Amino acid sequence: MTPLAAVQRERATATLPTTAGDRVAGYGVMGIPFESGEYLALRDWTDSSFGPPYRSIWHRDATGDWTIYSDAPPQQSCVRFLAPDVSHARTTTIGLAWSDDHTLVADVEAAELSWTITLAGDPMTRMLSAVAPAMPAWVWRSDAALRIIASSSAAMLRTGRLRLAGTMPNGQRYQLAPMHLWTVRHSTASIGPRDLGKPRPHRPQARIGDVTLPQRGVFYTAATGRFYDKSRTTNH
Repeated sequence: MTPLAAVQRERATATLPTTAGDRVAGYGVMGIPFESGEYLALRDWTDSSFGPPYRSIWHRDATGDWTIYSDAPPQQSCVRFLAPDVSHARTTTIGLAWSDDHTLVADVEAAELSWTITLAGDPMTRMLSAVAPAMPAWVWRSDAALRIIASSSAAMLRTGRLRLAGTMPNGQRYQLAPMHLWTVRHSTASIGPRDLGKPRPHRPQARIGDVTLPQRGVFYTAATGRFYDKSRTTNH
């Protein structure tokens, strides 16, 4: 299956988890570091328990300040969870278009941001994509199991440290369960006339709150996310 076909299926079949808490389902780019010192990440949640479906692009500048662009208001987008560590939150239109089965183009006209992501499968992503859907549901609700999955996936995909469970900047716990993966083979991005350069790992590794972002671009589909208050909600 190509990334485009997987996204089309996602839009038709996305289902929220039945667990308590705020929940989302969809796809995205975990993140890509660029040689300019900037970082970009993409979320396209095609279903949400706390508002309509929404898109969000995260941008960290070379000084470490985060700007979150979303096409939904802050309380109905990623800003809901990231706000304490975000310098700017902007509600604006986000364009997503596929130029072919493996290339996604993202556009934030209000910020003059253009971002092209070309995806590819490899033996590691194909293996992980085959194993993940076969795992029992309880695995994806267990922080301990998610730590093991994240650690082994990070080693296989060469992403640096990867976390699928932890604490968001607003204090809520999070769990992310991506079912199908591709690596980013090539990516370019610009903001106005400025080119962000080639993808290149950052030292130290980028993070926002407890959310450690990968050193290598990873695209995921058929993903669900859960955000909950640990003091009032169990993992089950």
